[in-house]
Amino acid sequence: MKILPSLRAAWGYSILIALIWATAVSLTLISCSSGPPAPNKVVIQFLEKDLPNSDTSAILAKLDKESILQERKNDLLAVGDTLRAQRYTADSLISDLNARGELNMRWLAHQIIVSRVMQKGDSAEVEVSFIDAAKSVQYYNRMGLKKTKEGWKIYSFKTLQ
Repeated sequence: MKILPSLRAAWGYSILIALIWATAVSLTLISCSSGPPAPNKVVIQFLEKDLPNSDTSAILAKLDKESILQERKNDLLAVGDTLRAQRYTADSLISDLNARGELNMRWLAHQIIVSRVMQKGDSAEVEVSFIDAAKSVQYYNRMGLKKTKEGWKIYSFKTLQ
């Protein structure tokens, strides 16, 4: 069977167009899915995966460590624990967030519900409720996040006034 040169060119052109189209669709799908996760997804992963697994590197990757460190020192000062506030370091924060740490145990002892996101530009607040079923109490909270070149980072564990 002999294919005429004009048919061969048309067939090659059709294949080239199909390949270009398939590549364009693939790149579009990849670019849409490769963006940073939404702020609530960062909080969910932090609370439901990173804390229970005590994954220090994953925990730290989601935090603005300096802001959280200062917030924790302020919390300690607010309850009159001046000595602990003065001695509180990045290592103290990591200890609090890993297994048997103060924050880890307090938060994971409750049912956690992550709900509404309020996003304004490069900052966001994510509503988080900690439910103590035994006491029928809900502790309502908002975690503050800011967008960085690495993605969303938690800068505050409680942004409620």
